[in-house]
Amino acid sequence: MGKASRPVRSAHSRPDKSKVKDGAFPIVGIGMSAGGLEAVIPFLNAMPADSGMGFVLVQHLEPTRTSMLAELLGKQTRMPVVDIEDGMRVEPNRVHVIIPAKTLLIKDGVLRLVEPEEPRSQRHPIDKFFAALAEDQQARAIGIVLTGAGSNGTAGLLAIKQGGGLCIAQDPETAAFDSMPRHAIGSGAVDYVLAPDKMPEALLAYAQHPYLDGDGASETLEDGSEADLNDVMALLRARSGQDFRRYKPNTLLRRTHRRMGLVRIERLDDYLAMLRENPAELDALVRDLMINVTAFFRDPEAWEALDREAITPIIAKAVPGQAIRAWVPACSTGEEAYSIAMLLTERAEAANKRLEVKVFATDPGEHNLVVGRRGVYPASVVESLSPERLARFFDRAGEDYRVKPEIRETVLFAPQNLLTDPPYSKMDLVSCRNLLIYLQPEAQERVLALAHFALRDGGFLFLGNAETIGRRDNLFATVSKRWRIYRRAGGGRSSPADFIGRPAREAQEKTAVAAPRLADIAVKALAERFGPASVVIDRHYKVHHFHGATDTYLAQPSGAPTRDLLTLARDGLRLAVRRAVQKAVDDGGSATVETGRGGRTEPIAITASSLDGDDGETLFLVSFAGGQTAAHQHAPSARAVEHSGERDFEEELKAARDELHSTIEQFETANEELKAVNEEATSVNEELQATNEELEASKEELQSLNEELNAVNAQLERKVHELEEAGDDLRNLLAGNEIATIFLDARMRIKWFTPTVQELFDLVEQDVGRPLANFAQKFADGDLIGKARAAIERLATYQEEVKAEDGKCFLLRVQPYRTRDNRIAGAVASFIDITELKASQARIAEARDYAEAIVRTVHDPLIVLDTDLRVQSANPAFYKTFQVSPAETEGRLFFELGNGQWNNAGLRLALEKLLPQQGQVAAFEIVHEFPAIGPRRMVLNANRIAGYDDRPDLILIAIDDASIRLDAERHQAMLVGELSHRVKNTLAVIQGIATRTMRNSESLAAFNDTFLGRIHALGRAHDMILNSGFRTIELGVIIDLALKPFQDGGQIRIASGPAVWLGHTASQSITMLLHELATNAVKYGALSVAAGEVAIGWRLDGDGDGRRVVIEWVESHGPLVNPSPRAGQGTRLIEGSVAYELHGKARLEFASAGLRAVIDFPLKSTDTAPDSRPSGEEETVR
Repeated sequence: MGKASRPVRSAHSRPDKSKVKDGAFPIVGIGMSAGGLEAVIPFLNAMPADSGMGFVLVQHLEPTRTSMLAELLGKQTRMPVVDIEDGMRVEPNRVHVIIPAKTLLIKDGVLRLVEPEEPRSQRHPIDKFFAALAEDQQARAIGIVLTGAGSNGTAGLLAIKQGGGLCIAQDPETAAFDSMPRHAIGSGAVDYVLAPDKMPEALLAYAQHPYLDGDGASETLEDGSEADLNDVMALLRARSGQDFRRYKPNTLLRRTHRRMGLVRIERLDDYLAMLRENPAELDALVRDLMINVTAFFRDPEAWEALDREAITPIIAKAVPGQAIRAWVPACSTGEEAYSIAMLLTERAEAANKRLEVKVFATDPGEHNLVVGRRGVYPASVVESLSPERLARFFDRAGEDYRVKPEIRETVLFAPQNLLTDPPYSKMDLVSCRNLLIYLQPEAQERVLALAHFALRDGGFLFLGNAETIGRRDNLFATVSKRWRIYRRAGGGRSSPADFIGRPAREAQEKTAVAAPRLADIAVKALAERFGPASVVIDRHYKVHHFHGATDTYLAQPSGAPTRDLLTLARDGLRLAVRRAVQKAVDDGGSATVETGRGGRTEPIAITASSLDGDDGETLFLVSFAGGQTAAHQHAPSARAVEHSGERDFEEELKAARDELHSTIEQFETANEELKAVNEEATSVNEELQATNEELEASKEELQSLNEELNAVNAQLERKVHELEEAGDDLRNLLAGNEIATIFLDARMRIKWFTPTVQELFDLVEQDVGRPLANFAQKFADGDLIGKARAAIERLATYQEEVKAEDGKCFLLRVQPYRTRDNRIAGAVASFIDITELKASQARIAEARDYAEAIVRTVHDPLIVLDTDLRVQSANPAFYKTFQVSPAETEGRLFFELGNGQWNNAGLRLALEKLLPQQGQVAAFEIVHEFPAIGPRRMVLNANRIAGYDDRPDLILIAIDDASIRLDAERHQAMLVGELSHRVKNTLAVIQGIATRTMRNSESLAAFNDTFLGRIHALGRAHDMILNSGFRTIELGVIIDLALKPFQDGGQIRIASGPAVWLGHTASQSITMLLHELATNAVKYGALSVAAGEVAIGWRLDGDGDGRRVVIEWVESHGPLVNPSPRAGQGTRLIEGSVAYELHGKARLEFASAGLRAVIDFPLKSTDTAPDSRPSGEEETVR
């Protein structure tokens, strides 16, 4: 891309605010896909908030999810960012974001959301919006393609460029996914290739260019600009050989102004100066002027009419073996040519006729021909094709589609300029769509004459919807006026000589235009200063150019304006002008005639010189010189100076008589000659006519044949080059990899092999062509020849593992060898070295066996599931823990085991969703009533184990019974609390003993003796309990010893009861419970007052193993007891100890008379006295 030598304005200037107020502002469509967020953020960061442009963001979005794109982008720019609603008008300085599951269009600046028509996989939302934007905004449409996969956006950019807008693609080096930008760049539509943060500068400079002031460009030339535009066209002709002079000036000017906007130049003369210095910009301008708008079956209804009105009759009239010939001039990138080839092929097949279809596709642009010959098109370009045609005529080539060889070989691409190069001939169909609209009327008629010449009698012409045959209805008959289909009329042909170009003259023009301009400038200056007044005329005296002060000699008469020189000549000069021109015609050079005018004495010299026009037409330069200049140049006599008006008329009359006399003599001579040859001409006339017709026909055939041969030759040369490159690539590919491959023909002879095959066969290059059976194989078991024959016969692929003599393992794969036309021409055998793979599989198998052995010996329950969560196996610990058998477990769904203990919603989510994503589930807890083992708290840990050697993945679940551990932890916590509480209670008891002792002691010495005694008694009671070991203690003794420290006041009455022997644990628990009750009584209950009393007793309830011990504690005459709304530490200790240690229950009743406590626990033995128990028998209550 060429750059302007000097921008007219700052690149950061804003568009004219008046344009925004009038609603005329650029609209920027931004298309992106994968990685688009990272690309558009730097773009928005670099774009000023007052750019004056509107932005519409189109992205591939998941249709079922809510888009957060607008919210995310709103944090990256000071411009408002909004989700698009149907009917929303695009506003400047605002970002409009597409919403999911909608196709976005635009009409009159209003955004429209419609339901997608295509299947989800075939949608191209960026192309759809860009095409609508191009049609709606024309030159003010700007398309940007950012990162993404596929080719979406390419077709849309082509539409924007055709409409005169600006096209930008992200630099692929900066794109996360470069497929979309690369497709766009490869299409030739892109004007700038930039990183996202560099795009705003280019947009701002383009938006403020005068090109956008109107509808893309002013369609009139400023004073003095016509010559500049002509010079631009001359430069293009010299650079590219393309002659654009027959194109409509408005089209040329509009596209030239667009290029000026891109390089930031406002004046045409400045742009002309740049073109002279910048060949790259010349090439870019040529590409812009070459109209490249095409598509497969563009305007489907018109193609349906063509099929019905032209293609079907052509096929119906054709006989088997006949060649059907079609010509597509200005074919662009080939879509229209391939469309005709597909249509002809379909109709020939439907008619069951074998016809030779030939479509000649010509274009002056080499890039277009390269694209057409490749026959590879992005998905967005072929989306207009029906699925049936796409499958019938195209193969998938990565993200693109390639024309199948069958249809590709029917289309011949060749370079040709329709206006200068010879045409083709004997065509059944000429499709020249959307070319005439860009040409001037005379060029349009020339093209129509070309088409008439190229067609057979009755052949069809197919034009664009905006084109007609105009005044050429004598050449064509209308078949369908609406769809612009015509049939060739008339039996004659236009002369082929009218269509032959002039390459020698083109070369001269190139040389002349390419020469330095300094000489032209000097000549122009000299002519202006010293040159006489002159005019340039043709043979009919029509003036084509005026130079100098011609008003002295010429004057425009009254009435309608004229360019006839004899009418313009002032009185007295007409005869001299006629004589000078006639002498120049007769002499073939220049002639000068002297004359006077109106009785004036100054001489006037009129000189006429012949010139060669651009189109071979003879022109004349007529110069006027008067006064001293004429006298000096021609030295007239005194007599010549005294001419009068009368003498002028006499001379004019004499000249007319001389001319008439000369004409009569010439006529008589010619008449005699004509009489002499008349008989001879008559005799040979018929022969000449027949010969002429034969020569014309032969010339046409030779000319067409030559064009076809040139096209075929160019095609073959390119094909040979492509085949050579493909062959080199294939050889390097096969030689570079480590896969041994051997190609066999149908007779099992060697066609080719890679070097690594020599490890398996003793082959050298000279063995190509020999039968494979002649060579011994260096591997065991593999019947290669048998498998190759089976693959050919059954069209199947065979594979097996074979072992070579050196111990290596190979995977042998044999499949049919298919040609491009899907014929079976042999077999291909490949040997893939899998030695390392087999070794790895063996190591994995050993590791898996080792792991399975570990699983079997682990004490924790383990279970193995498949990916469907069905039980494959379990270890012995699982069966033992849950008391189930393998028959009840294996093969069943994990969630159906037992009574559905594992059918937990959270566990289902973890195993079905999280495990496949994360590979593991850790510490998932389940609390459940299991059928055989009761309530348990289970902790599960799951891991996904990858399979190997075609084995599926497995899931290993480890189950930890956390019930015992958790109960132990809770009991430990209770004991810690109890220990703290016991220490506090012991201190409280000691304090209570001290208080009561002091209250009842008469002296300090008496207090000391009594207090120490009670403390010692308390210690002895504890020592007796703790030191009893595993011996049992009678319940009455326990009660007496436990309450002895509190009996000094006689307030405690212990009733007698049955003999109950308790073990160490139960004895300690009862002692602590009684100590707790007594301590509370001392603090708050009956023992806290002198009148209070406590009664305690026990009994046995029930029979046999169901007997229970019941201890009652009853307080009376104490203070009023109010139950606390929340149980204290003592209450919790009493209830918890009874439940956990004695497996019983405690009941505390807070009555107004005092506390009543009942402790009820089971007695596990019928023994009630130590003498009745045999030695070594376990305690009654543990």
